[in-house]
Amino acid sequence: ASPTFFEQWTDHLAFIGEQVMIVQSEKQPIIGIEKGIDSHGNLVLLLADNVEKTFEVGDVHLRPLNASNESGGKHA
Repeated sequence: ASPTFFEQWTDHLAFIGEQVMIVQSEKQPIIGIEKGIDSHGNLVLLLADNVEKTFEVGDVHLRPLNASNESGGKHA
């Protein structure tokens, strides 16, 4: 996809620059700062140890950290 496509996609992502929690079935939640998406469409988080980690967006449930106890959230 073109750079323009990724710019437009990133402009419409929820929670960019915010602390979020990733919930994956049967795994511990992961907390980090949402950085955006990579060229493969994976969600990029900056973790507490300053390491960026990618997640396949179809496999995660993304929630803003301040709403972690509420039902709902967004599928990435």
